[in-house]
This record gives sequence, structure tokens and C-alpha cells, in this order.
Amino acid sequence: MAIKISGTTFIDDSRNINSVGISTVGTGSSRVTLNGITGIASVGSGITMNGNTGDINISGILTVGQLSVPISVISFDPGVGSTAVGFSSNIILNFNQTVGFGSTGFIQIHTGLNTTGGTLVEGFSTNSTRTTLTNGGRNLIVDPTNNFGFVSSFHLTMSSGFVSANDSNFAGINTVGTAQTYFFKTKSLELGDSYEGGFLICKASPVRWVVSPFSAQVSRNWYSRNDANTTAQSVSGCTGWFVPTVSQLQNPGYLCRSFWGPSPCYSSARYWSSTEDGATNACLVQFLTGTAYGGSHKPNTWCVRAFRCVTY
Repeated sequence: MAIKISGTTFIDDSRNINSVGISTVGTGSSRVTLNGITGIASVGSGITMNGNTGDINISGILTVGQLSVPISVISFDPGVGSTAVGFSSNIILNFNQTVGFGSTGFIQIHTGLNTTGGTLVEGFSTNSTRTTLTNGGRNLIVDPTNNFGFVSSFHLTMSSGFVSANDSNFAGINTVGTAQTYFFKTKSLELGDSYEGGFLICKASPVRWVVSPFSAQVSRNWYSRNDANTTAQSVSGCTGWFVPTVSQLQNPGYLCRSFWGPSPCYSSARYWSSTEDGATNACLVQFLTGTAYGGSHKPNTWCVRAFRCVTY
């Protein structure tokens, strides 16, 4: 069946709406105007034209000029709900189309799994140097300056306008309120993990023992042993390093030597401690056997490695 108005067919047998000029159906807020459109115009489930100029509400995807809105994130890295995530990882968002940076908006990383709580870890504006578009604008890399903590959950929110389609007439995506759909959990803190400027070698509540990186190891006489502390601070950017006593060098030092970092993580030689053995001698630990010796002359040159302790 076709519908005609004043002899002109507006809806034909194929349910097309045809107009060669301006055709208006309805009045006031319910008015729909078709201006010179010939083809198929369908108003179905999920679509409303609410009478406001330019407003179209759609529950699905609207494509105009090869641009689709809303812009969608089709995958995340780390993946949604990932566990044991490295605690200094970047976050990568993969979009369903090429995007650019908008002029407004933000990305925020919060603790927890949803937007109703949690602590703000870090926020990024559209001009942040920590966000980069790659792969022709299909991937957004977020590079947090703060390391993620251990055994914690995080979620990401993005406000409208942070990214946009290449046509400035289109707003960006908006994940606020649905952030619980993207979250990840960081890994548990294990012995041998990179941690607090060095490597975790012992968790003795409430203290975590950290040994400096192998690159911070020095060879010195006992009088210059504290060069290990300044070297460790320079390498790690962390303060609070110290040369362990002979008992600390044995336990947790020698006993936990396999956690001193990736191989080679220590020398199978003698290590100075900070413990004196008289005016001219000091104590060391032989790392072939773990045996402690006193009576070593202070001018002798042996390895020195700095430790630090973190209270949790």
C-alpha cells in the first residue's frame, strides 16, 4: 500500500519515505521534517526524534559520513579483569575506528573496581604528555607516572571529549559510570620482585628487606664501604640505603641470595659488612659458603652491597 498526500507518494509499497522538497509530519515538539531526502528513512525501535533541532537519540550505532558514534573501545591491555598485572604497565585502549584527541575531557585511574569509591591514582587531560595515539589513531597508550601497588584493584574512567572522531562535530566516548567493566588487579608481591629501588629479598612483617641492584655493587676497602649507599641511591633514585651488619648480611642476605635480582645477582666472593672487629679489622661473609669471618684487615678490597628496609 502506498500513501499519497496531494497526489504525491510519500510512503510507497517498499516502505520508503520519498521527498523531493520539504515534507513535514506533525506539529510542535513531535514534528519530523524531511528535506529533500529520497531513500529509506526508518524510525524503529530504539530511535526517537524528540523535536529538538539536531537531536537524535539512538540505542545502537549511528553512522554518518563514514564516522560512527559512539566511538567504542573494543579491547584493553591489560585485558578486562586481568590479574597479576605488572605494577608499572601501560594501559592501551584499542578503538573501533580512527580517533583524535578532543579539546576537553580526562582519563582517570582509581583504586577499586567501580566508580562509586576508590582513590584517584592519577589523572590525564587531553594535552597530557603521558597519553599517545598510535596505530593511525586506533590505539591510545596511557603511561602512568605512578607505579601500581601490589595486590590492588584499579579501574579506568574516561569522560566525553577526551578523544573524538576526526570530524569535530562528533563528541567523544564516555565510559563514566561503566568503569567497572574495565578493571585489573596487580600481582602479588613475591621475593625477587623489583621493588622500592632494588629487589625484595625478605618479607618479615612489618619490614620488607630490599637489596640494591647488581649495578650498584661496588668493590671497596672497609673505610669506603659507604660508597655502596651513594651508588645505590644514584642508581635507584631511592634513599635510606645502608651497609648491613654481619648478622644481617648472613640473614636475610646470604640465605636469600637467590632473590638478589636476575642472574648474575651476586658475586661468589667476600662481602664486607658494617661490623667492626677491633681497630684495624672488620667482619665479612664468604658467599661461597655463607660463613662469617672476623679479623679481615680494613684496607682489603671486597664487594659491598647496600640494603634498605621498607615498613608496611
